[in-house]
Amino acid sequence: MIKHLILLTAFSLIFLSGNAQANTKSQTEEQILSDSLQNEEDTHLIMFGLSYSSNNTDNKNFLDLKMPTIMGDVYFFAKNGIWTSFAYSNYIDASINTYETEISLGYQKYFFDVLDIDFSYMWHQFNGDTLYSGIDYEHGLALSTGLDFDFINFYVDNTILFGSSNNYFLDLSLGFNIEFEKIFFKSDDILLAPTIIATFGTNDFIYLDIIPRQIRRNGQIINLPPEIIENAESEFIYQNFSLLIPLMYTIGDISLTLAWSYSIPSNRLKEFEWTDQSGLFLSLTYMPNIFK
Repeated sequence: MIKHLILLTAFSLIFLSGNAQANTKSQTEEQILSDSLQNEEDTHLIMFGLSYSSNNTDNKNFLDLKMPTIMGDVYFFAKNGIWTSFAYSNYIDASINTYETEISLGYQKYFFDVLDIDFSYMWHQFNGDTLYSGIDYEHGLALSTGLDFDFINFYVDNTILFGSSNNYFLDLSLGFNIEFEKIFFKSDDILLAPTIIATFGTNDFIYLDIIPRQIRRNGQIINLPPEIIENAESEFIYQNFSLLIPLMYTIGDISLTLAWSYSIPSNRLKEFEWTDQSGLFLSLTYMPNIFK
């Protein structure tokens, strides 16, 4: 699960705004905690993270800018499986102070040392320039189920977001874990975890969220045939295919992660002038042994 969490944090930060999907869990932190919980079920765990993402977003109708983002978060996992987290993200290039916060409460359980199930609730707030807000939601529910082996993992992530529009997203991910131990010291290791992700979801956020916001901002949507808006209806569609390549170096209680991601939108999203997305992600994570 540590590998899975690294992936989710990087993926969610790189494509946090303006993309076809929103993944609210912090992957780097979740993955580190997950592996630790799997091995240390009789203790509490706490983790602190500081991350940066380039957030390169390009959409001819809605967005065409870089959104560098700094994120700080803290996770606490109790030994009974209950966990909570607080995350703060700041869009440092915005013309006004623009940030979002999210508080999560969840429960995670491992079965047979392979099956990982995680259910959580999220409370989300956004403040500042709405150009950076992506999907406008206040509450969310997430259910993640995965098979996590030593060298390969498969996860099914379900997310429901409630806000100005209600949206459901389904992420199917397949990851591979390549780990090298004792690189420079006896207590360090390097993890390479390439992952492919297929995203499906409802499209309500486009018609009820992004398009109205753009009209209020600029008065019109460019390059968009009127019939697309006039014939708008709620659909559950394939949205994008993504490749994520994270590299994590861990020594003792500290982990440093560098990740690159590339996402190709579906033909349906290309109708809205969505183009390929890419981004870089850098994260520093600290998990002190204060409960041991």
